[in-house]
Amino acid sequence: MPSRSMSTGSTSSRAGETGMTILKETKVWLTMLDKFCNGTPIPAGVAGAAVELIRVIENVKKHKEDCYDVANLVYQISEGILEATSGMKEEEMNGRLVEDLRAFQRKLDMIRMKLHGLTQRSLVSRIFKQEDMLESIAKYKTDLRSQIDIFNIRHGINMQRVMNTQFQMLNVKLESIDSKVSGSMAQGVDTISLSSVLPPPPEHFYGRDKLVEDAIELILTKAAINTPARIPIMGTGGIGKTTISRAIAHSERICDHFQSHRYFVACDTVLTTHALIKDLLVTFQVSSGAEDPLKDLLNAVRSLGHCLLILDNFETPWDHADQKTGLATLLGHLNSLTNLTLIVTMRGKIRPDGVTWSTLSLMSLPPLDLNHACDAFSAVAGIEDVDESELQTLMGILDGVPLAIVLMAKLAQVGGNLSDLINQWKVDQTAMLADQIGDRLRNVEYSIQLSVESPRMKQCPEAFALLQIVSMLPNGVHKVHLEGISGTMGKVASRAAHVLQEVELVYKDRDRLKVLSPIRAFIQSKHPPDESRTQGVKRFYWNLMSTYSTDISETGDITLIEPSLLHAELGNTSYLLNAALKETVDEEICQATYDLTLLFYWTTPSNELLQALLQKGTLPCDPLLKAKCFQLHSDIASRTGDIQQAAVSVATAKNIFERISNQLGVAQCLQSSGDIAKVQNHHKLAIEYFKNALELFRKEGGRLGVVQSLLSLAQMECITGSYDSAQKLFEEAFDQFEMLEDQVGSAQCLVGLGEVAQAQDNYPLSLERYSQARKQFLSIGHAAGANQCLQSMAVTCAMQSQFDTAISHFMLAKDQFRTMGDILGVMQCTQALGDVARLQGRGSEAQELLQSSRIFFQHFGDRLASVQCLQSLGDTAVDEGNFALGEDLLRESLETYEEINRKMETALCLMSLGRTARKQGFLEQAEKHLFRSLAEFRVIRERKGRAECTRQIGLWHWAKGDISKALEDLRYSLKEFEEMGNRLGMAECQEHIAILLESANAEESRTMLQEARSGFKKAGMRRKQLRCEARLTNWPGKLPGEFAEKCCVGVDTVDSKPEVYLSFALPLLFLVGSLYVT
Repeated sequence: MPSRSMSTGSTSSRAGETGMTILKETKVWLTMLDKFCNGTPIPAGVAGAAVELIRVIENVKKHKEDCYDVANLVYQISEGILEATSGMKEEEMNGRLVEDLRAFQRKLDMIRMKLHGLTQRSLVSRIFKQEDMLESIAKYKTDLRSQIDIFNIRHGINMQRVMNTQFQMLNVKLESIDSKVSGSMAQGVDTISLSSVLPPPPEHFYGRDKLVEDAIELILTKAAINTPARIPIMGTGGIGKTTISRAIAHSERICDHFQSHRYFVACDTVLTTHALIKDLLVTFQVSSGAEDPLKDLLNAVRSLGHCLLILDNFETPWDHADQKTGLATLLGHLNSLTNLTLIVTMRGKIRPDGVTWSTLSLMSLPPLDLNHACDAFSAVAGIEDVDESELQTLMGILDGVPLAIVLMAKLAQVGGNLSDLINQWKVDQTAMLADQIGDRLRNVEYSIQLSVESPRMKQCPEAFALLQIVSMLPNGVHKVHLEGISGTMGKVASRAAHVLQEVELVYKDRDRLKVLSPIRAFIQSKHPPDESRTQGVKRFYWNLMSTYSTDISETGDITLIEPSLLHAELGNTSYLLNAALKETVDEEICQATYDLTLLFYWTTPSNELLQALLQKGTLPCDPLLKAKCFQLHSDIASRTGDIQQAAVSVATAKNIFERISNQLGVAQCLQSSGDIAKVQNHHKLAIEYFKNALELFRKEGGRLGVVQSLLSLAQMECITGSYDSAQKLFEEAFDQFEMLEDQVGSAQCLVGLGEVAQAQDNYPLSLERYSQARKQFLSIGHAAGANQCLQSMAVTCAMQSQFDTAISHFMLAKDQFRTMGDILGVMQCTQALGDVARLQGRGSEAQELLQSSRIFFQHFGDRLASVQCLQSLGDTAVDEGNFALGEDLLRESLETYEEINRKMETALCLMSLGRTARKQGFLEQAEKHLFRSLAEFRVIRERKGRAECTRQIGLWHWAKGDISKALEDLRYSLKEFEEMGNRLGMAECQEHIAILLESANAEESRTMLQEARSGFKKAGMRRKQLRCEARLTNWPGKLPGEFAEKCCVGVDTVDSKPEVYLSFALPLLFLVGSLYVT
């Protein structure tokens, strides 16, 4: 600062007089303006604060010239504000302008208080603090000049009012998109991937160290007490939110704590709750069952131990008003996970609902200060010997916004010196500001514009055209599609892509070219492609989806397309179709929606786009495509558990197919209707549908339809206990699948044949079939099918009391499910191991395994599996002699089964309750439960259950002393089991009959006992076989009356174990035979 004269000469005196005159006029003028601001509180507040500051300056005795400069600056700024906002209501001003005005008012108040404090010092203090006062006044002038830069008073604010309405939609767009690049000074980009791979750490990181350390400390402290942190990183676009999250995720302490369980999800393309759940499933590598993907997701995360999830740019889905409830619910579920630390980066200041947010200083990130901004620019630009003054000037222009700093540094990196950049800014600044809405994002947009107009871009006009195309696509363009999507560019597209990377308008993420979201928004709003280019890009993606869907549908092999490529292109096409479906649709849009939804059927089933299309009513397409749309809608609804909607949609599709005489389509709808009826336990109706479908398929020559109908009919026959018929159908279907070279289908038939053999107690053959199916699944890489076969083999071994082998199989399956990341399969095996432990009499271990499984299924939201565990716990309690507890648990299980309408499980639970009551001698209760169970089995036409329940009723009659009625029931059950080929059931009945006939008909009794021994031997039930041999050795044995008496008090000499349907733990298997015991 130049030195000032201490003389009181005439020049100084005249300057002082002029200054005082200006001061008085300024005060009068601002006072008048203040009076004209009634009803507009913010400009009035500015005027009032300015007047008060002028009054203080009037009383300053020293350094008046400097204070006059301050007053003059206050006058210029205040006058410009009050003129530009005259008559403007507060609601007409955007939020950033209001905030800047209030900040200016606070600045005036602060200067006034500081100057007032200087004037009140003692004489001695003022003498010794002269330099402090000079420095303070100089700082005030600098601050006020920066306010001029902020407002650009006479141009920017006036333009604000004129352009406010015109740019309202652009403002909404810009506020919904967050910058990937912020504090990072590495490559100027954040490498985002919809996978579990984290983007790289920022190579250069400035001005945020304290914030990052605070976040790390909070995360680790909260994790130590199992109350994980929930951290929102909020702020304006380009301010550094994403980069801070990356710095946190890659810090040494965070890496040590979370290891590989650190996940990053970019929400830029996410528009709905369902889409976010799908991306989370991909990120956590969860193989979801279609019925409830959220449950699969939450269960998978629970199994990971401590993990960190970053949801980046969360404002994109959150800003869709109709998604807030669903997203808040999803966040609430994530919030309930006690092993999940959650970081959300989001534009704005209002945090989303559904989460108990941690308190941290990341709620509104400030710009970088001047020193850190200069360091960041120098690191990225890589320029040495820069003029410090020019650098500080340039950084002042950029206002500390990290994205603007990065982009400007890249311009300097490719040939622009600082003075040239500053001069270019000076030339274009007015025009640029006239095209903006008045907030800090103008700096970012100007940096983008400079890059777009750089000499390198002008040398390759195709680069700008390619930038327009890439900016249309949230997931960017894969290198294999570059030439195809760029239309007439051809091979020049590669050169254009290279130019765009050079000037950092695009970045490379693996094999994809991507655009940062602010750049993408800028191009879309300021330089959108023309209609011809837009339609060309859309048509490229419509054709791509058609090719993908055809290839996968014909082969059934989703692995034909690389997963990350498929996922990215599904996202791009969804984005384009979402927009297209909001306007008038044509047949091309209808076909594209069908093709894309068909791909979703094979990947992550979703009806969102197809639902939007069908809701439009009359579709502008041929009836065949319309029918196929409803048919696909039904298939996906069925896979996702919406059975009622599936039934409605398939009926609509069937009606259309009938109107256009498409019998093959009608047959397919009949097949789907049968599948729906099977799920609803309408077995008779399902069989009717399958038979009608089979007849039509044969008539129309649909070979695949024929074999699928055969397989469905075979499964139904197995469910209803018609095992001979089921075997014939499975064998016929197997032969036809082999002719079609459909290895999955033939493996499914082998599984079905294994079920038939198991139901008929032909356990060696059952194991052989399961083993063959498993080998075939493994040969085609079908791990899930192979594991299900292993589970079936384990069940078969358990039914032969080969518990060690069964445990070995279940443990192997459990390990393989864990390797696959299928936590549901892991817990199903745990449940089965609990049932095996119960059969072996290891009650405590059984309770532990079953209880842990039940807790998991409760958290997972699987009510059926949870209540099945509860029923097993009830049976275990009965085994342990705790009849009161066992009965309570069984009654609770029964209530739940009835509530969720599970007829099979209801009948089984009633049978358990009947057996429990009989063992306690409560014969009236036993009668009520057993006869009700029998009625339920009759309703659902479950033949094996009906035969077993009748056997239990025979034992009840026996306990009552009604021997003749007991014999009648047991002989009926024996006949049923014999017709079904169920050796174990036959042997159980034969042993009971033999004991009852010991006195009345010794010869028949001995014959029955010998047949029972043979049946137990063939079934592999050695313990029961030896029991029959012992009785034959000492024949005749115990008297019927003595046995009946012991039945009444619960000491069955035949067996004391309850019946068990191990298929509870194996939902994908058909009905597996029970262990028929007393």
